[in-house]
Amino acid sequence: MSDDTRLPHLVYRCRQCTRLLTRREIYARWLEFDSGAANTGLCPCGGAKISPSNPTLWEEITTPRVWVLWWKEVVLPRLGF
Repeated sequence: MSDDTRLPHLVYRCRQCTRLLTRREIYARWLEFDSGAANTGLCPCGGAKISPSNPTLWEEITTPRVWVLWWKEVVLPRLGF
């Protein structure tokens, strides 16, 4: 699913509202754009500009989409799946 040349970082932030966006969410949003289902920005707030970021400790503990990201993008590849 992931193409590290397009999005080399795992986590990004919206510059407009500072919401945490994972690489998986951005790829899913791009697929929506390609199918014509979405016509707003990458972020739910409508923002289209993102920048690489690190999740805070609180976000890592309390955000399930970060758990899914770490599991599917970091843990499973290291285990050979």
